Amino acid sequence: EAAGIDLVYDVVSAVTEVENKEGLRLLQNRPNPFHEQTTIGFELPVAGEATIKVYNSEGQFITERKGKYASGYHEEVFSFANGSGVLFYELVTDKGILMRKMIQIRR
Repeated sequence: EAAGIDLVYDVVSAVTEVENKEGLRLLQNRPNPFHEQTTIGFELPVAGEATIKVYNSEGQFITERKGKYASGYHEEVFSFANGSGVLFYELVTDKGILMRKMIQIRR
């Protein structure tokens, strides 16, 4: 028997950032997918140390960028030569850890 339920979609959205309850945000890299170079953006609720770590799909560490940052929005540019596949990047701070995935393609 029909239930009489209508589904109405009024907003189409894509997840472009990950945020925790402390206000820490990790944005999707751009471009994604990328060839050799990509930019990773993040936002810190307070000033402090932050590390962006990159891993391959098997969980092997590839590289990291570490620094002391003011509160607010920041970007780091990463270059990866001659690779392809899914990579994971992780933002580590004393306010939490957030992770996303990105895709590297060959040309």
